[in-house]
Amino acid sequence: MKSWSNTAENRKAAKAWAKGFSEVREQAPSHSPTQVRATLREIWERYKVAEFHTLRPRTQQNYSERWQEWERFAGRDFIAEDTTLEMIDDLRAARVKLGLSINQTAETIKVIKLVFRWAQRRELILRNRVVLYRFKVSKEERRTGVEEYQPDDFRKLLAQLDPRNSREWRAWAITAICGTQGARINAVLHVRWEDVGFDEGRVIWRKEWDKMGHEREQPLTSLAREAFFVALGWSLRDRTESGWVFYTPTQKKRERGDHIYHVSSYWRMLRTAEDNAGIAHVKQRAAHGLRRMAAGNVLQLTNNPVVAMQWIGDTDLAMAKRYLKRRDTALQDVANRIVEPLKTATAPQSQHETATQPPRVRKTRSAPQTRGAPSDVMPSTYEKRL
Repeated sequence: MKSWSNTAENRKAAKAWAKGFSEVREQAPSHSPTQVRATLREIWERYKVAEFHTLRPRTQQNYSERWQEWERFAGRDFIAEDTTLEMIDDLRAARVKLGLSINQTAETIKVIKLVFRWAQRRELILRNRVVLYRFKVSKEERRTGVEEYQPDDFRKLLAQLDPRNSREWRAWAITAICGTQGARINAVLHVRWEDVGFDEGRVIWRKEWDKMGHEREQPLTSLAREAFFVALGWSLRDRTESGWVFYTPTQKKRERGDHIYHVSSYWRMLRTAEDNAGIAHVKQRAAHGLRRMAAGNVLQLTNNPVVAMQWIGDTDLAMAKRYLKRRDTALQDVANRIVEPLKTATAPQSQHETATQPPRVRKTRSAPQTRGAPSDVMPSTYEKRL
């Protein structure tokens, strides 16, 4: 270690040496000539090996799809640690230009930052600029929750779907269950007959298909019970006896071992029902709008946000602000009723007024005589004010 005696001149020399040493170190390559720098595809594959076993299947799918979007934009062979903040800006701008949701863009960038942080901890990359990125939105772009269906819309949707029709009974039953039980669409599509208890009046939502990995038992509503009875009748046509309530009608899918009615098929049926019922289509509402409607109905019924969130199986009360929306119908009811108390209100009586004594009439003081003009010709100042 280089050292100097503690004098004013030597202190200047030590500072100059330290400055030069720092500049040389910063200019030196961060990698040895033989070290190969990891690409985006390489750090992703390493991340999957290390972390995917701790994630739920749905989360694995979401992460994979979002990372693939990043790879298509930057290139799978792009050197990971060469990623700049400007590249993330360009990714966001490109998605805005395509009209993609600001919510989904935020989630994609969130996954990118997650993987880069992991790669830095594992020393797969030595420089991580991405961690410094801050996702900001203007007031106009501020993220809003998925809009819920209104109860009138729900009734119109059911009216457009026929439970007696071999092509429509699944969509009718799924809509009825999602709109009253408030379960997520993935859990509804993966319910099995052993999970439905008609005698007990309950349904079990298995943790394997729950977003948060929770298994719960929920009482059946009368409409959901009817929907499961309809599905039970149609299950007699399930030749494979798969045990799934909503089995696929497609032979090719069954041959591949996929026995579940696909969510995209339900979306198409729901969109057609919206058009036929004259309901305005809202992007990304779909079955999640039914779930939020169910939560709103419980809140309107109980006036208790805790019960509303528990009914749909969400234990995070912080989500209540996003799920539970103030309904226009409630405000309209206030507008219709707020005037009623005012119509019967009466003015309070004066302390000089009683039921037996009429109000006293104040006597008007006679006007003073003005010299040169009679009082009946020139009114007094007091009379002018009256």
